[in-house]
Amino acid sequence: MVQQGAEGDYYHLLESGDAVMTRITVSQNKPELMRNLLKGDFFGEEAVVSEGKSNVTVTMQADGALLRLKKSDFNELLKAPLIKKVTQEQAQKEMDLGKAILVDVRFPSEFKFDAIDGAVNFPLNQLRNLMADLDKTKQYITYCQTGRRSSAAAFIFIEQGFDAVVLEC
Repeated sequence: MVQQGAEGDYYHLLESGDAVMTRITVSQNKPELMRNLLKGDFFGEEAVVSEGKSNVTVTMQADGALLRLKKSDFNELLKAPLIKKVTQEQAQKEMDLGKAILVDVRFPSEFKFDAIDGAVNFPLNQLRNLMADLDKTKQYITYCQTGRRSSAAAFIFIEQGFDAVVLEC
């Protein structure tokens, strides 16, 4: 259904059947199971929001049905109404009050070289795995270098029930 490295042109919803999501990393030569997908699960939002390529392969394991939403429709119907931006001044005020956490969603090497003081590093490709330990009472202010990964991260936070915004570049 989706091949790692392909353009992220669609947001997908598994209407029926089951599938597996896998990823091949630089350190591996074989696909690593990321998660099993069942009826009602969705995928593709990272690539669509960040206007990048798919970082996973999704393969059906049984007959089923898949619904797709074009990138342009996704952006109009889902991304634009959900993802809000804040200025650095607004972000600092919320952080000073202890209400928000500044999250750099870049790779650790980028974070190490060029982090904003007080930020934590939750790389976009690891974000879902880190969420179980996060505080849903806090707002998460995401940032990266261009705004693409931070928009994808904010969308993932929001779809998982967190309050998230993007720091204006």
